[in-house]
Amino acid sequence: VQIEFRTLEDIRKCFPKIVGEDENVYVIVLCVVSRLNKNKDFWIMGIVIRGVSSAGKNHLAKYSIKPWELLGLVDDFSRLTGAYMERNFAKLSMDLNNKILVIYELAGNTPQQLHVVLSEGKLRVGVVDKDTGEPVEYVFEGVPFLLSTTPSESLRTDLLNRIVTVTINESDDQTKEIVKNDDLVAENPRLAKELNKQTEHRARMLATYLSQLRPHYVVVPYARILEKGIRKYHVNLRRDWKKVLAIIQASALLFQKYRPKITIDDEEVIVATFEDFQNMMKVFPILRQTLTKLTEPQKKLLDIMIEEQPESTQTLDDVSPEYQPIEWTASELTRVANKLGWAISDRRVRQILNELTGLGYVVVSKKSGKNYYMVINTADDVDFTPFEDEIKAAVKAYLEKHGIDYESCSA
Repeated sequence: VQIEFRTLEDIRKCFPKIVGEDENVYVIVLCVVSRLNKNKDFWIMGIVIRGVSSAGKNHLAKYSIKPWELLGLVDDFSRLTGAYMERNFAKLSMDLNNKILVIYELAGNTPQQLHVVLSEGKLRVGVVDKDTGEPVEYVFEGVPFLLSTTPSESLRTDLLNRIVTVTINESDDQTKEIVKNDDLVAENPRLAKELNKQTEHRARMLATYLSQLRPHYVVVPYARILEKGIRKYHVNLRRDWKKVLAIIQASALLFQKYRPKITIDDEEVIVATFEDFQNMMKVFPILRQTLTKLTEPQKKLLDIMIEEQPESTQTLDDVSPEYQPIEWTASELTRVANKLGWAISDRRVRQILNELTGLGYVVVSKKSGKNYYMVINTADDVDFTPFEDEIKAAVKAYLEKHGIDYESCSA
């Protein structure tokens, strides 16, 4: 059966049990599909879903990965230890490149073996068998895709560098939509039954579509144009910039039936179009979290500290007001955030401030028994919007160079 999906919005309809979270669903699908790229340098190694307790992290993970579960590609764990990886995975007669590991509630002390295999694609371990006393060697190869949830904001940096992080929508509006949905299902058992039926049916439809996709190389004709949007070159870009390009290529792979193709060295290659740039931009708020290492709540609080003024807090520096730095107490930040419509507790604000301090965006000083927080670093955004016309022109020129009519592809 030939099943067609032309847009990310079409794909989104395959997850009826997920309320809202559109951008998160888009990016999860694109990250998994990136593994169809024949250029493994542009594989995305995994996704970690972060958020406060009971926000719906596991629900999002469970239902977003269902199509691949139907394809037999998913192994899910409540906990995964390094010893298990060493002893069990080495015995598996499968290609780990095509395996998805789902780990619920990933802890900050993730096994080093997982980090190694995500980076190197091979794990070779020598141990002594506890029963026989004989030396044993375990080897397994391949790079599995990691999908995990965690309440922790302090995952190891070497893991964060390898994956894309998404944050559950904690807004009041999202909570309202979830409650309304629960009310409808509770009032109507038929609706609940139909929802389960549609969830299974649409997951099978998407699984069928995904099974028809084939690995390809992907050309991004406007890669160097995108580079103009980088405002600050920092060391994280050595790894993270590939994730931006990988999402564009994943979009082309996901919709490969509708993308132009050329032949290079006797091999069919997909050309990423302006539509793939647009799909990347739909999830760019999430990619920004990866580029800056900031979650959405962290970025939101940092923006308040930069853009707003404390209502009553006075700093104790003996300098004139025009030269006085903006310093915040946690309680004052809580008041201003709530006044702006963000229902957040004082305890949560203090937690985020500690995270921002650890990440180097904020410094804290103690005066008269109170902690005062001041921003010392900003999250420099990447801005691509000024170059959209240039991107379109680059795609058109590249296709016409290879004898393909740009207008027919756009149609």
